Formats: sequence, C-alpha cells, structure tokens
Amino acid sequence: YMQAPTVDILTTMLDPSTPLTMGEYDEFGNPTKNEDEFKNLYLWSPFTNVKTQEYPNIIIETGTKDFRVNFRESMRFIAKLREMNPNTKSKFLLHIDKQASHFGNNDETIENKLRSRSLTFILDKLGIQEWFNSKGIVERMLLILVLIVTYIAIVFYHYKYVRNMSIRFE
Repeated sequence: YMQAPTVDILTTMLDPSTPLTMGEYDEFGNPTKNEDEFKNLYLWSPFTNVKTQEYPNIIIETGTKDFRVNFRESMRFIAKLREMNPNTKSKFLLHIDKQASHFGNNDETIENKLRSRSLTFILDKLGIQEWFNSKGIVERMLLILVLIVTYIAIVFYHYKYVRNMSIRFE
C-alpha cells in the first residue's frame, strides 16, 4: 500500500521544470550535472529496478493536484509492474483522485472511503474471507473487533500525524 509514492525519482530529478526539483538537488543530487549522482539515483529508483519477477499485490493512491509527486509516476510504475510480473494472480491497483494533493483529499468522507477501500484490498489479499468462513462465532467476533480497532488506529494516525490535527474526545 502506497500513498503518493516517489517511485521514479530519476525522471523527476532530470527535469528541472518539475516543481520542487531544483530544491531537492541538495538531498538527492543533480543527475543532469553529475554522473555519479545519476548512477546513484538510477540504482535507488524503484521504477528503474523493476525486473521480470513475481511481485506482491500493490495498491497506490495518488492525486492529480499533487505538485510534489506527479501522479504519472504511479501510472508508469503500475504499468511496468504489470508488464514485468509473470504472476497473473498479483493485483496492481491504482486510484487517482482528481481532487487530492500530496496529503490526500480535503473531503473527510472521500478520505474515509479511500482508507476503507485500501483496507478491504489488503484484507482480501491476505485471504481474510476464507479464514472468516472457516471459523466459529468467537473467532469471527475477535476478528471483527481487531478490524475495528485497526481502522480506528488508522483514522487516529491520519488525523494526528498526517493532518496535524488533534482529536478531541468530548
């Protein structure tokens, strides 16, 4: 699961017209002027390291209004994973929110739907439905409790750290 991932840093750093690129030269180096920095970014970049092999299930969420990480990076990355992965059972899902920036969508309802969809995808790929169907009522209730607590923890983390908001319990 990835939100607005930087998966093609080399391509981004090669284009100084991309917002924030020139400011990142101190951190990542300038691949247009330094061959060693180019090689380092090439070796480090997830996009350039995709090889023909099996990959796990992946879901990426990104937004068209993200000026830090262009949503096209995620599109190219998912396309390359699909091309290079011989395992046809692996799923690579991409959600592009037309209103989201680097920090997600400002609409809390949409954000909750995205978190729910991502959690559902993860649980489905873990085989939770088969496990759930094979257990008795006690195990099912415990699983539901764990899922509720997990969801609350995700929401709490999102509000406290991602949105820099404090949660008030009244």
